[in-house]
Amino acid sequence: MIHRTIIAVAIVFITAGAVHGVNPTAYVINSTGETLSKIDLITEQVINNILPLGSDIDSYPNQIIVRDTLAYVICSGTDEIQIINLNDEKTAGWITFSSGENPYWMAFTDDTTLYVTLLVGDAVARVNPVTRQIIKRTPVGMSPEGIVIVDGKAYIAVTAYDFSIWDWGQGKVAVYDVAGDTVLAEVMVGKNPQF
Repeated sequence: MIHRTIIAVAIVFITAGAVHGVNPTAYVINSTGETLSKIDLITEQVINNILPLGSDIDSYPNQIIVRDTLAYVICSGTDEIQIINLNDEKTAGWITFSSGENPYWMAFTDDTTLYVTLLVGDAVARVNPVTRQIIKRTPVGMSPEGIVIVDGKAYIAVTAYDFSIWDWGQGKVAVYDVAGDTVLAEVMVGKNPQF
């Protein structure tokens, strides 16, 4: 029998007063609780469970990115990105992936382009967050996780985790050209690179 251990994770994103007239705020993903909390960094007031994360149970929220007055939260277990309007702290919409792709981490290149790693989909997806459409999926290697974009290139941590045998292969970083949507190179690194 295979046992899975779920680790409680709090992911924090701090705004610098992005919401007009609001003190700097830390937004916290309560991964096991599947809710959003916030901390006013001036008054230190904490408000828990502002809203549920994910459209169903077992959403496993992974990451939050705040852009202006919108927060984007990856919910890996329910294969979606939840878009939250921070002015009213309500869900403004969803970006939905195919069942079982397991979106894991994301990075923006600009207001209309977002790249999302698909852990079980073995790919990176180019997404338009305005239209909420998935534009393209490109294979980058087995079980990609972290992604960062610098100077027109995405650097993607590829864990090479094989779910069929529950083991890792050769870890690498895929160097991805965002203009051409192609993998330019692979840099071999240690076992299980995360980010």
